[in-house]
Amino acid sequence: MLIFSYNFLLTLLLILGFPFWIFIIFKEKYRLSILRKLCIYDKPENIPQNLLMIHAVSVGEINAAIPFIETIQQKHPDFSILITCSTVTGYNNAKSKIKNCLIEYYPLDFLWCVKRFFYYYPVKKIFIFETEFWPNLINQAHLKKIPMFLINCRISEKSFPRYKIIQSFLWPFIDKIEMFYCQTSLDAARLKSLSIYENKIKIINSIKFDAAVLHFNKMQDKKIQLKFQLNEKARIFLAGSTQEEENLFCLKAYLDAKKEFSDLNFILVPRKPESIDSTINYLNKNNIPFSLRSKIDTCDKIKDILIVDTIGELFNLYSFASVVFVGKSLVFNGGGQNPIEPAVFGKPVLMGKYYSNFQEIVDQMVSSDSIVIVNSPEELLINLKILLNNPQKMSKISSNAKSFVFGKASVCDRILKELL
Repeated sequence: MLIFSYNFLLTLLLILGFPFWIFIIFKEKYRLSILRKLCIYDKPENIPQNLLMIHAVSVGEINAAIPFIETIQQKHPDFSILITCSTVTGYNNAKSKIKNCLIEYYPLDFLWCVKRFFYYYPVKKIFIFETEFWPNLINQAHLKKIPMFLINCRISEKSFPRYKIIQSFLWPFIDKIEMFYCQTSLDAARLKSLSIYENKIKIINSIKFDAAVLHFNKMQDKKIQLKFQLNEKARIFLAGSTQEEENLFCLKAYLDAKKEFSDLNFILVPRKPESIDSTINYLNKNNIPFSLRSKIDTCDKIKDILIVDTIGELFNLYSFASVVFVGKSLVFNGGGQNPIEPAVFGKPVLMGKYYSNFQEIVDQMVSSDSIVIVNSPEELLINLKILLNNPQKMSKISSNAKSFVFGKASVCDRILKELL
């Protein structure tokens, strides 16, 4: 009865939204993706027999899925892989980063789309990254006896109340999922409160650990070098994935520390390049020289301050840092960015007190003396100076951080040993 009501509402929305669908189909930017999502295309030819479906909504989930995909390709070569994405950016990201896989748009959850999708792609198992609950897809997979698994499962603080509201509707569908592989005990507790049976929940750590180690190993293999000159004798304070307010917090902390540590350089890698205007204005107003990543050539010697206004370089830059601040953590309700990435290089990490997005991971890092939490911009400066003044303390935190990450890795191996 629930699925009938759900499909009735979807059909009603389809009819009411008909002008919207026409507009989207005739808009070149979305035409290909919406037609693929509606499964309006010819049946693909030469589909492999042992086909596994891995669904990753967008760029973040695709990046998280890469170590899982590569582990299957390396250790279970008898299986082929179909990757599905919901967004254009996710699809393009998958196309550019993942080789030897089928890549397709995830079908919209209209019954006829889902049935046609499974007719086109007779998959053996479905792995969904993080959290996606679509009733028709789950129901059709169950009817076809295709087992489904949630990988790297995460129920965020913001989404949890919404799931609670629709719990009675969702439960008959999510109960059909075979297993939930959770990142943390908090995610597991939230799933239990949604009436998921305890024997279907496993805490297996975040695949972000595997992703960081994989990227780290690839860097070692390729000996990646930056495309510009860094002062090899300088120590570097790097602030990564920062919000606009944090850009100035970190810059001012650096300028103050520079008075005591003349060999200190600063690299700012904001979360959004467009957030740097106020920082650049401050530097120009105070006649402080700096280099802008987009304006330097390969032969340029950069200034003591480098502002990275490009994307996709943060992970590589971590390898050159002496001390790292992980952003989106000194602004109220920021949630924090990923501290695993600098930690895999054995870098001493400073992070603000707002880290709910990585709550359990950061708490564990604090317990293992692998990170330093700062409660204010003033504490950021104090702890930056403490670390720069104390090489032994820096070395201990660095060693602990790297051991912490490598000790938590091999998540993909553990999952796939159970499922393939």
